[in-house]
Amino acid sequence: MISTPPYCPATTLAAFGHFGVHVRLDTASGIMDAFAGTGNIVSTLTHKSLRVVSNDANPQHGAQFAEDAGQVWFWKKLGERVGAAPAVVTSPWFELLDLVIPLMVRVSPIVVCVHVPYGYVTAAPEARHKYFRGLAEEGRLFMVVGLSRYAALRSCAWLCVFKDWQTRDQLVRTDMESEVGWFRMSHRLPAVVDNAAAAGASGAGGGAAHAGLGAS
Repeated sequence: MISTPPYCPATTLAAFGHFGVHVRLDTASGIMDAFAGTGNIVSTLTHKSLRVVSNDANPQHGAQFAEDAGQVWFWKKLGERVGAAPAVVTSPWFELLDLVIPLMVRVSPIVVCVHVPYGYVTAAPEARHKYFRGLAEEGRLFMVVGLSRYAALRSCAWLCVFKDWQTRDQLVRTDMESEVGWFRMSHRLPAVVDNAAAAGASGAGGGAAHAGLGAS
């Protein structure tokens, strides 16, 4: 059971905007945000005319549901509201990522996009690294890094896990042949897009290679 929520800064609209540049969600039957918080992600997706179902364990946040998102039954309940091909876009409490990411990957047939601390991936312990390495070797991972930092907030990234590498290629807007601002070695390794590098590429004349989940 999820009881008292730990502190977690809200996902900024700017950080979500960086994500939307690179990943398309219009093919999903609906979007599930199980950790809606103050509603920045839900508000942005709704303005894009996407069907969104929201949840937050704190009923004062005004989400459609106030349930424990760490339970399988909850995801089945939420899935009934968004059709057969939902996507998950959310920013969980960082302390819960190891619990809820594998669960969300199991229940979403399209893609799971999670706002995570940058170190969650780059400084992963052995078990977490093994899990992501397996997904990377299947060509299912995509990361958006280089997000703007605000005040004392930690550097963060968007971590996306797709159903398969074909779905990743369909939903990622970034030119898969481009060398500007991102790095990809093959379908069997993760794709990483550096939003900061991509934003400055027109003036810098190219992007830099970035070490991804394939590194051991």
